Amino acid sequence: MLNAGGAALAALADLPDIEPALLEAIEACLPSGRHIDLDLGIAALSTRLTAHRLATTQDPAPRAALHLTHANRLRNVGQHQNALKASQQAVDLYGELTRLNLSFPPHSGHLT
Repeated sequence: MLNAGGAALAALADLPDIEPALLEAIEACLPSGRHIDLDLGIAALSTRLTAHRLATTQDPAPRAALHLTHANRLRNVGQHQNALKASQQAVDLYGELTRLNLSFPPHSGHLT
């Protein structure tokens, strides 16, 4: 898949019946940073997997991380508006986590 290039990866990510587990296996082989030949496909794969992963968790910490990673993938292909939206969702979730953390008293180190 890596040799086929970004357009082939994007087409694969757009197949309606493809299993998320297969896409995750492909994702594990992809570079974590930019790759000019693959960025388009990586962004498409990220779009598909981010939607799938967001649907399977309500925990704000992993949701924020998913949005942030997706924002970086979108930025790599010049989808700046979509990247900004994903970044804002991450910021909102991290802000929620901060507010939740501040609403609990500090841990004293012993059980009562």
